[in-house]
Amino acid sequence: MFAVSSRRVLPGFTLSLGTSLLFVCLILLLPLSALVMQLAQMSWAQYWEVITNPQVVA
Repeated sequence: MFAVSSRRVLPGFTLSLGTSLLFVCLILLLPLSALVMQLAQMSWAQYWEVITNPQVVA
């Protein structure tokens, strides 16, 4: 009955969205994974000393 239009309003939207999400994920996930790896090497005493440091609290 009705013809389905396959024309996209924004051509290339999926490619640009995928590229943008990839870079955002890399920018967010790389530092967070480095933080987790650094925390995994610390004891609870060292961790508590770091987070209660006056420079960190301020």
